[in-house]
Amino acid sequence: MDQPAKTVLVTGATSGIGFATAAEFARRSVRVLVHGRTQASAQAAAAQLVAQHGARAVRAVWGDLGVLAEVRALAAQVAQEPRLDVLMHNAGLERWERTLTPDGNELTLAVNHLAPFLLTRLLTPLLERSRPARVVFVSSVVHGWGQLHWDDLHGRTWYTPESAYYQSKLAAALAAGEFARRLAPQGVSVLLAPPGLTSTRFGRDFRGVAGWWARSVGARLFRKPAEVARELASVCLDDRFAAVSGAYVNRLELGLPSEKARSRDDALRLWTWTCQQLQLPADDPPPGGDLPPLPLRRPRLAQWVRAVVSGEALGFTATALIALAALAVGGRPVTLGDRAVALLIMGIAGTVEGALLGWFQWRALRRWLPELSARRFVAATVAVAAGGWLLGMSVPLIVAATGADTGAATAAAAGAATAAATAASAPGPLGVILFALGFGALTGALFGAAQGAVLTRHVRGVARWIGGNALGWAMGLPLSYLAASMAGAHTPGWQMLGMSAMAGAGMGLFVSLATYLAMQKMELAAPRP
Repeated sequence: MDQPAKTVLVTGATSGIGFATAAEFARRSVRVLVHGRTQASAQAAAAQLVAQHGARAVRAVWGDLGVLAEVRALAAQVAQEPRLDVLMHNAGLERWERTLTPDGNELTLAVNHLAPFLLTRLLTPLLERSRPARVVFVSSVVHGWGQLHWDDLHGRTWYTPESAYYQSKLAAALAAGEFARRLAPQGVSVLLAPPGLTSTRFGRDFRGVAGWWARSVGARLFRKPAEVARELASVCLDDRFAAVSGAYVNRLELGLPSEKARSRDDALRLWTWTCQQLQLPADDPPPGGDLPPLPLRRPRLAQWVRAVVSGEALGFTATALIALAALAVGGRPVTLGDRAVALLIMGIAGTVEGALLGWFQWRALRRWLPELSARRFVAATVAVAAGGWLLGMSVPLIVAATGADTGAATAAAAGAATAAATAASAPGPLGVILFALGFGALTGALFGAAQGAVLTRHVRGVARWIGGNALGWAMGLPLSYLAASMAGAHTPGWQMLGMSAMAGAGMGLFVSLATYLAMQKMELAAPRP
């Protein structure tokens, strides 16, 4: 009988994502080493795979990843294999209370970082003999939220379940990056792959709201393990990931881990500390150089349209909701002071709109520009959105100070369009459209310039980005003004929200198409460092 062409070790393969991925490997005729914490659990999972999928190339291996001696024993079991093509670090945990391992290590850090580090080091010779080989760390978006407490990595003074988990995932991501540099000359690539929110027993000992969320909401709304398993198996086996290393593969899209996880200084410092903890030589394998650039690509049209339309539709709806809530609580502004308060409220609403738009755009752009700072990009978008609402609302406020009627302006605010537009509606629909074209072009140019100031570090051709935003906003903003002109004092709130969502979606469509065309002419400013 022919032997499977590849052999894969999956840690934590007795349940959840690990078992589902092992099953996916079995379906793909890959030899699977099914790891469990105990011999009984590993053998039971292996037997279940054979019974359910008819898989013959399955072997049980075991060892408690919280005990360093058992990690070494696990490595010795795997080393009996003639080859190891993929080492998939799936096992992980988060514990409600701080627990120490028999070695004196904090349990979350031990299982999520120390054990994968040690196992990778011990199995490196086998991986090298099987080149090209691959190491895949099942990561998490929370690695970017983590903080390394250098003076107390074991959490004696600061431990909380979330902080310990975030720190451990950041540590694992830093270690993965360093392994990617050091193992590249040996023909071994290293990838990180987040599964996203998945319905498993991961949070089984959570308490309070977190426990309720994990066991009820999460069980119903999160992705199923089988869906995640198909993606992880592809990351481990597909040829398109064979030539890349150090990448963060999210939903099969190439990217980079968070800025924190790309710090070489922190990676080297953590490497030294970890080797001391594990009593390993720090220069084996020796430090590597820079990784080659990733073959990244611009967002596809559908991705970009979805991102911008979602951001604008949700942003306009949130703005309308804030305006309606303010009207319900404080009533329609009458005095000049009331109108000044309304101006500030709409400035806050603009902040919300800008945050939503900027975040959705950043999520789509990071596939192409993985080093693009979310904080800087969103902050630039927020600044223009809030400023635009303040500018738009200040026009009727000035008019009110001269004694003119501003009832239309209040209706426009409730309808989630700038009051300036509705104040200009007296000349009729043509006047509204002309005003909207001009104001939209100005607003779009400001959006483009603010975002372009952030993008210029990453791409060439920012002038095209400014022009695309100006064109998109000029074509799209009239929709919001026309929607506002249809809103009256007695329009139900739910209709206001619906009109706002549709106006925002329509405007987002124009903006996304114009900026997408501009994006096709923009090029990366420099290769990845």
